[in-house]
Amino acid sequence: MMDKTDFSDPKVFPYWANLAQTDPTAFEREREELIEGQIAGASARKQVIGRELQSRIDAARTDDPRESCVRLSLMMF
Repeated sequence: MMDKTDFSDPKVFPYWANLAQTDPTAFEREREELIEGQIAGASARKQVIGRELQSRIDAARTDDPRESCVRLSLMMF
């Protein structure tokens, strides 16, 4: 079984890209589960920081992928 979090596996990116194109609802559900799993595995302090950061990221996302990319890139600077 493929580990959907192992982005060094060449099968993982096509999996996520295909899911996003064919079933956006499932993509968002799995994306949120993946992110929550990563946050939940951190210390209590880092969980708070991770959830705050993810909240800011989610607020910056739009329906336009290019605009979202620009917004998220600006957040990193």
